Amino acid sequence: MAFPPSPHVVDHRLLSSDPAGLYIHVPFCQRKCRYCDFYSIDDPSLMSPFLEALKKEMVMAAETFVDTIDSVYVGGGTPTTLSGTQLADIIQAAKEWFPITADAEITIEANPGTVTPEKLAACLDVGANRLNLGVQSFQADNLSFLGRIHSPEDAEKAIEEAHRAGFRRIGIDLMFGLPEQSADSWKGDLKQALTFTPEHMSCYSLTIEPGTDLFQLLQDRRFRPMPDEGIADLFELTSVYLDKNGYEHYEISNYCRGSEHRSRHNRKYWRLAPYVGLGTAAHSFVYPHRWWNYRDVTLYLDAITNGN
Repeated sequence: MAFPPSPHVVDHRLLSSDPAGLYIHVPFCQRKCRYCDFYSIDDPSLMSPFLEALKKEMVMAAETFVDTIDSVYVGGGTPTTLSGTQLADIIQAAKEWFPITADAEITIEANPGTVTPEKLAACLDVGANRLNLGVQSFQADNLSFLGRIHSPEDAEKAIEEAHRAGFRRIGIDLMFGLPEQSADSWKGDLKQALTFTPEHMSCYSLTIEPGTDLFQLLQDRRFRPMPDEGIADLFELTSVYLDKNGYEHYEISNYCRGSEHRSRHNRKYWRLAPYVGLGTAAHSFVYPHRWWNYRDVTLYLDAITNGN
């Protein structure tokens, strides 16, 4: 880990007095999505050594990070590539080593193609109370373009299973700004999402990052990106449409059905609250320092093995 000085001058009045957050990065996916720039790998043989290293990192981090924590976010990658037992073990270990409040918001990020009733039940049993489903679209052609592993039917099934399992705070992630996406097509995705009355929605504009498969397709002129003006129109459509349907637009990409359903964890990033990140490529912030872990599982495992 490196502890560089903050490159920005921060007005102390902007610093939040909120409790801290804990982020845990699970760097495994069944397959990399075309647009994704987050660190992930598709080698399941590294899962067991990674999970052992993650527990060791918790022990080391807990020695110095003693702030009270009221939000835990398990992201990736795809956390639900792990088994229910493995997911539960991560949350249980975090509770053992960190001062996590009894009313903490504990979020699991999930891909609809890897959600099962067993995984949902295991997460609920250890206190997870919020599920974020990366649906991205309810339309097969959009999912194919993005390189998602799930189908529209998988997405609908995962949402229904989450409700049946007992999750009372479900978030749906959608993506707009795809090539040639019309306003009607995008509104169709929004309308379909609302049939499930999610407590939270995140609506992201497609970003084409260097180094991704989608960036290479763009370089090869395999598609034409949507112009900025078209993206702006869809952004405004989203805000107006969700407002009319009872959702508060409380952050650039985030909407909730009542202020009590705002993402407590995400707001920490905006409010300059402290948070610690564990796992490969995870970032941490405690003013005035920001630091991060290796963006490579092998380097991460070596560092933890050597007590760093």
